[in-house]
Amino acid sequence: MKVFLTGATGFLGRFVAKALASQGHELFCLVRDQKKAQRVLGEMATLVLGSLEDKNSYREALSVCDAVVHVAGLVKARSRDEFFKINAEATKSLVEQTRDGKRFIYISSIAAQGPSPRKEERPEDLVEMPLTCYGKSKLEGEKAVLRHAQRLNVSILRPPIIYGPFDEEFSKVFVVAQKLGILPCINRNQVISMIYVEDCAMAIALLVNKDKTPRTVYLCDDGKMHTWEEVAKCLETVLQRRVRLVPTPRLLAVLGAGAWELWGKIFSTPVVMSTDKVKEALADYWVAGNTRLQKDLGFVPRTSLLDGFKKTVEWLREEGRL
Repeated sequence: MKVFLTGATGFLGRFVAKALASQGHELFCLVRDQKKAQRVLGEMATLVLGSLEDKNSYREALSVCDAVVHVAGLVKARSRDEFFKINAEATKSLVEQTRDGKRFIYISSIAAQGPSPRKEERPEDLVEMPLTCYGKSKLEGEKAVLRHAQRLNVSILRPPIIYGPFDEEFSKVFVVAQKLGILPCINRNQVISMIYVEDCAMAIALLVNKDKTPRTVYLCDDGKMHTWEEVAKCLETVLQRRVRLVPTPRLLAVLGAGAWELWGKIFSTPVVMSTDKVKEALADYWVAGNTRLQKDLGFVPRTSLLDGFKKTVEWLREEGRL
């Protein structure tokens, strides 16, 4: 199958590219930086130089593909408008350019649906209530895709926290834990879902290989519900040092996030930590689950939290970051 892939040089995208190529799919990857793409992807893909904002740059390559896997998106931005420009408007443009009858897989986020009301998988009929600009922009991207569900074979995947080698965000947790021996958290009672990057890529590959799915929206995780105390214990094991869970008072978290936001505005730099993100950190349950994905596609995660942390630490040490 010929697959048009966006975000192939990013954290998740590079693993998706590897998973699809290993299954014999022919990849056409939309990339901005040719040198970086050649370094990351090697010979496994045909490079399509361009960007999501410029539909003329990818229209021809898109037309010859049987399926689209849209991984690219912003997880941090300088403004609300920037989030929506890429995560919603560019997604809308891409799906509009996709020809009838094609397979379209959109990688959204658990942030698009909002937190769960209880310590269990979120009911399918519950109305989405994203808390952040990021989550709202991903939900708008979902809506743009769903408007074409009558003419395209659409599936949407909402992963929770993804971690592993080549990640530039959650990997900071390992660095802080190694250097300071602490794991800061705002809500120590929070229950979260997580997934190792290779398992998430495997879930996406399963969706690509399925012509149609019984449902439109799927979630995935490693099959467990985690607490920050458990995360701290896993960090202790893989780093072989004491790691203390340090609750951050809400007021201090808001002030600190506000300072980061101000810094980002002054230097025109996107930052992950913001007052918006504090809302997500305060929610009690961010539970994904994988029951539907397992039932419909046979998805079974292979990597436990401890094993995934070990692999991440190995990479960080190889990179000289630990």
